[in-house]
Amino acid sequence: MVVAACGSTTSSLKSTTTTAPLTHQPAKAIWPFVSDGVRYVTPTAVARSFVQNYVGMTSPLIGAFTRADSRSGQVAIRTRAGGPVTTVHVSRLTNDVSWWVTSASSPEILVSSPNSLQVVHSPLATSGSSTAFEAVVNVVLRMDGSMSAIADDTVMGGSIAGMGPFNGSIRFSGTSSGAGAVTYITRSAQDGSIIEATVVRVRY
Repeated sequence: MVVAACGSTTSSLKSTTTTAPLTHQPAKAIWPFVSDGVRYVTPTAVARSFVQNYVGMTSPLIGAFTRADSRSGQVAIRTRAGGPVTTVHVSRLTNDVSWWVTSASSPEILVSSPNSLQVVHSPLATSGSSTAFEAVVNVVLRMDGSMSAIADDTVMGGSIAGMGPFNGSIRFSGTSSGAGAVTYITRSAQDGSIIEATVVRVRY
């Protein structure tokens, strides 16, 4: 198995096990995609790759890894100093040295539904609370192995003045994979860049 430390593959880093290469996405893993063949040997490397390549943040500021136990923890990420925090939750889900992203959360985008690993159907009923510029939260659904959205919609929560509830019904199609994720993002009032995200693992 080829692994990567900083977002690119390298033949100098190998798995320490002799298990066969994975053929299916681990049940809890949002990132990386098994089909891409890239693995990450540090939690901060997989968190950086996730927010840049999956969420779409530019020039993220990567915090230190905070360990929960021997196989899991979290990495706090900002897009600017003093800005809102996106906490990326990572775990070692396989019998090798690689790390996987299982979710992400922002205190300014709190999702009540769907729950992690919930089976969802179209239309997706989603609810929670948020605060964002002009109250807009973008909601993107993807399936494993593809960056193409199967749905890209918005919900309206609270404005910059404070948290407020959101509810949405989002239609989607094209779920050839059995699982994927729902990504909730808010954007900067200055330049439209993504500033924070909550990402929930779901099954279709």
